[in-house]
Amino acid sequence: MANANRGIVRPLSLLCICASALAMLRCSGDQPNAPPQSAPAALSINSTVPPAGVVGLAYSHSLTASGGTGQYSWSVQSGVLPAGVALSASGTLSGTPTTVGSSNFTVTVTSGAQSQSRSYSIIVTAPVPSTLQIVRGHAQTQIIGLTLPDSLAVRVQDRRGAALPGTAIRWTVSVNGGTVSAESTITDADGVASVSWIISRSAGTHSVTANVDAINASLHATAVGPIDTHSHLNTLPLNAQGLSAAAQDAAAKVAALGISRQMIMPPPLPSHPVFNDPALLQAALQPFSDRLIMAAGGYTLNPIIHEAFAAGSVTPELRARFEAAALDLLNRKVSAFGELAAMHLSLFEGHPFEDVPADHELFLRLADIAASADIALDLHLDPVVADIALPSQLATPPNPVMLRANIPPFERLLAHNRAARIVWVHLGTDFTGHRSPELVRRLLTTHANLYISIRQPGPLPPGAAGSLTDGTGRLKATWSAVFRDFPDRFVLGSDHFFPGPGAHTALPQTIDATMAFLGVLPPDLAYRFGYENARRIYRLE
Repeated sequence: MANANRGIVRPLSLLCICASALAMLRCSGDQPNAPPQSAPAALSINSTVPPAGVVGLAYSHSLTASGGTGQYSWSVQSGVLPAGVALSASGTLSGTPTTVGSSNFTVTVTSGAQSQSRSYSIIVTAPVPSTLQIVRGHAQTQIIGLTLPDSLAVRVQDRRGAALPGTAIRWTVSVNGGTVSAESTITDADGVASVSWIISRSAGTHSVTANVDAINASLHATAVGPIDTHSHLNTLPLNAQGLSAAAQDAAAKVAALGISRQMIMPPPLPSHPVFNDPALLQAALQPFSDRLIMAAGGYTLNPIIHEAFAAGSVTPELRARFEAAALDLLNRKVSAFGELAAMHLSLFEGHPFEDVPADHELFLRLADIAASADIALDLHLDPVVADIALPSQLATPPNPVMLRANIPPFERLLAHNRAARIVWVHLGTDFTGHRSPELVRRLLTTHANLYISIRQPGPLPPGAAGSLTDGTGRLKATWSAVFRDFPDRFVLGSDHFFPGPGAHTALPQTIDATMAFLGVLPPDLAYRFGYENARRIYRLE
């Protein structure tokens, strides 16, 4: 039976053989139907020229590549990147450039077994101004021909608002607007450039333009004429014709000097002149009322005070006459009562000596009237701190041989009515040697209603002392300290005598020197002393 089946291939056995052979083929790893594997694409750098940078502005630019495995690592192979900029492994150039210039460098990108390199340049430029911001100096007011109190200053900023140091600013003054200290200045570490401005000698509004590239900033200032609060007309005989001629001279002189307002008043006389009607002075000044303003009392009030002192009492009739004279001046719209004299030394033949205690009853009454009317009172007082013998240079009649102390009664006048504005005249000359910085400081500290007018002497008799400047023409340090500590208490009062027919040649011609004194003062004090204080103290609108 077994032999009968020998040589016969059974179907099931054949199937098992084929399955075993197939399994052996798979185990051998031979897969004849799988596609062949491809090589990575060639690596290349795609980025073109990086953009330029700006000093101080954040910089960022990404380098790109293609090919390789798709994973990239970047590095600088050679050269130098701009200062403040770095290359990250991911290919980003970033940072804040710090230096102007061109930087050349080569970068390498690696991906798998491949690498590629390329050379680049980055140019870094200076930041571009975007705005000009006014820092200070705009809309000031100053006296004609003087340096403005504050310098002009602008700040340059880029488009982010960051300051730009080292930038040139050009300054241009309007036509006839004056001069600046430099046509071009460079911004500092804060981006600020400044310049000083000597404003025009023509009154009005002027401008200076600051410029960088096509960006402008305009700063304006107003030039004003100074105010002289104390002067006189010099004519003999004292009549309408002479006063009119002297007023014409005054108007021409102040116009030539650019003075905006000139206060004119009679000098203090101890007795009434023949022509003492204030209407004469009012009529002479009226044609020039835009520049010449009137104060009065020297020909009317002052003689009554001296008359009362000589009489030893003030009668009701005298008091009524005094008050009527004061009311008449107020009705004429005078800007001040003046010039009144407590002590007035004689300086030459025909020049009066006057001496009435400043706390005399009528001086006190006038202080009340002035306070009530809100006008100032100009007082002449050659100071005597303690009784002294007459200085030798003044030893001519009618000066007495002894001068008695007059500061205590002066202080009683100041204390009598604190609403009365008392202007003590003629600082700048001192015939007694007592008008010292120490005395002035003490009186200003004690009496808030005391003001002082300054005159600078022209030709004066020998022995005139009290100069405010040293031998080089500079302001003395002692006076500079007083002025700086009391900037609102001083005005100009030249005591100039404008000549008319029969003018007395010995009377002072001091207006030019007094106006020139403004140039000695610091600019901020010059504006206050020469203009702003006078407007406030004398209510000049």
